[in-house]
Amino acid sequence: MWKFLSNNFTAIAVTTIGAFFGFLFALCIEWIRLMLDKKKTQKLIENENKRKIEYFILLLEEVVRVSEQQANIIRNYIMEQRRNFLSIKTLTLIATNVFTRLKNIDNRGVFEALAARFKNDKTWLSRYNKLNSSLDFLEGLLREELHRINNNTLEKGYKDLCYIRDLIEYIANVLSKEAMRKANELGDGRFEDSEYQFIDAKIKLYRQLIEEQSNLNKIGTHFLLPMQKEILEEYLEFKEYPYIQDILFKSKDARVRMNNVRQDIQNVLNTYQRYVQQMQQSIEYIEQMIIQLNNKQYGKTYL
Repeated sequence: MWKFLSNNFTAIAVTTIGAFFGFLFALCIEWIRLMLDKKKTQKLIENENKRKIEYFILLLEEVVRVSEQQANIIRNYIMEQRRNFLSIKTLTLIATNVFTRLKNIDNRGVFEALAARFKNDKTWLSRYNKLNSSLDFLEGLLREELHRINNNTLEKGYKDLCYIRDLIEYIANVLSKEAMRKANELGDGRFEDSEYQFIDAKIKLYRQLIEEQSNLNKIGTHFLLPMQKEILEEYLEFKEYPYIQDILFKSKDARVRMNNVRQDIQNVLNTYQRYVQQMQQSIEYIEQMIIQLNNKQYGKTYL
């Protein structure tokens, strides 16, 4: 055995060394293959993360576009509605499914993609949470809150305005009935009667305002208020008449309700104004996040 090894040492050594280096070469080849596969897999993951982030950015840009459009509509609505608080207008609301698409994306995949993108940034998680808060606010506002306020405003406002119009028509009807009564009672002599002159003047004024399609503001200013003042300051002798008492009560009720409507609409406009400011803050923050996701230079950061 030892003689065989001694006589064949060189051949055995060469074979052993060759096998060893062959084994090492095979290991190197396998390691290189594994590294290439790992690099290929990593590249696939990076490309997939890139696609997820790009789609996420597209959705964020759509949120910004829709939110800015709705904010501008609200601003114009506020300006228009302030011109006449007693002519309630409908707020145009934009329909969008961008928030549904945001909810239907692979949220975990997007989160992991962003975590990889900002792995060296210790503040990205807090910014991501704030981004989600901004998106939740805009979604709740655009899909629910604005609809709720608009519907409630229209429902209550129209109900109040109908009530006011009914009161005004009631007053006009009372005046017309009293005019007919005085005409039957006095005949042509009614034109010399101060009470009839008062009633006739108010009826003609009311009809003129209606023919001119005057709004409730004008009717309240030129019909109800002057009539109340004249009764209380110039025609005191009529004050205790039952129909005059009725007119005074209904006129006061109409004007009080008008003021209530004005105050309600002003409160709604104040709410809309506050929401527009909050929308702008959320929009600006989302825009900053879009810039950062696009790896562009950015200035002020909203943290």
